[in-house]
Amino acid sequence: MAAAVPSVVSDLGGLPELVEHGHDGLVVGVDDPDALAAAMGRLAARPAEAEALGRAARAKAIAHHGASDHLAHLEAIYRDVRQLAPRR
Repeated sequence: MAAAVPSVVSDLGGLPELVEHGHDGLVVGVDDPDALAAAMGRLAARPAEAEALGRAARAKAIAHHGASDHLAHLEAIYRDVRQLAPRR
């Protein structure tokens, strides 16, 4: 996403939470190799669409998944672990 490349992901786990189908990438069924091939073919055949999805993906990555977001998330994890750890 940060490289302005649209993602093609399966609908398994948290991936659909990261990629919004038709906005910043494409989501296909986890057990549907034909849909995966079609999605990849679609992006190859429509470079303007792929470029637009890639731009949207990069904007999302910058806005929601930047280094400061990750650092804040890690700080919260360490803070939670420290509070849960037994005092010595």
